[in-house]
Amino acid sequence: MVGTWKKFHKSPLIPYLGVAAHASWVRTHKPLIPKLYETYKAAGEFIKSHPTEAAQIIAKGTGIPDAVLEDLIESDRLRLNVYWAGTHVDAIDAVFEAGVKAGYLKKMPAADVVYHPAR
Repeated sequence: MVGTWKKFHKSPLIPYLGVAAHASWVRTHKPLIPKLYETYKAAGEFIKSHPTEAAQIIAKGTGIPDAVLEDLIESDRLRLNVYWAGTHVDAIDAVFEAGVKAGYLKKMPAADVVYHPAR
């Protein structure tokens, strides 16, 4: 996967997951957005720095064995690199482009679907 991605995008940065919100929610809740970001960032950092404890917590909620989760966390396959989407639009656009090429998306999403904290 990583090798294929690097050939396609020429970057090790692979956006796996985003937090979605309706534009109207974003407009009316702007002060909450940095707080949500900091919460996700702190969670990612906690998981990476405390894999055993994090695996036990996640196992309780998912039913996945904690040893499996700990191995997954320690392998860094989850990455858990939290960053503002607007700082890496090129990587996100590459994911959208791959979605279009694979037929998952019918067309490229509008540029304003990616949140920019400075806006």
